[in-house]
Amino acid sequence: MNNGVAFPAIMLPFQIIKGCQVAGFMAVGYAVHDKLLAISRVQSIPPTVGLITVYVISAVASLYAGLPRHTLWAVNLIAAVAGAGGFSLLCTAIQHSSLLSRLGRDSLVFYAVNAISLNVAKLIVFRLAGIDATQWPFAGQLMMGIITTAFAMVVMAAVDAIVQRYLWWSIGKPRPILPPMRASSLG
Repeated sequence: MNNGVAFPAIMLPFQIIKGCQVAGFMAVGYAVHDKLLAISRVQSIPPTVGLITVYVISAVASLYAGLPRHTLWAVNLIAAVAGAGGFSLLCTAIQHSSLLSRLGRDSLVFYAVNAISLNVAKLIVFRLAGIDATQWPFAGQLMMGIITTAFAMVVMAAVDAIVQRYLWWSIGKPRPILPPMRASSLG
């Protein structure tokens, strides 16, 4: 395997080269941690937009502009630093979101049922509903893809609710504490 970074002919175990690359970003994050926490939500929005824009432009340029190899590393470095800074500031701009908290908390379930829920959604939309979008224009295909993906997310949310309520043991969570039943609900 030629990773082309530091040891072109040596294959190191456990992604050591990737770990060394990530260590630099971790060091930068550790160095600017206190400064990022001091930025308010409103103050973080303009640099977030700017850095993410620089990231997108430089990433697209490195892929499609046909830059010479001796300048490509600089464009990739700009993309990496701008992307890391922009998305770090995006976290500051978002701060707390109950939806994102739930996605993070239940990510194991979402990860496990992602592929099957998308396949179920495609089966329902394209086979059972009989929709054939292959000859549609690009915009129609894009919208159908978004609708199918949204439907798959609804399927994932339903499966997640079932797992959290009844199959909690399968993901290593403690038994949920259910509210007591009232006498009026018994019949």
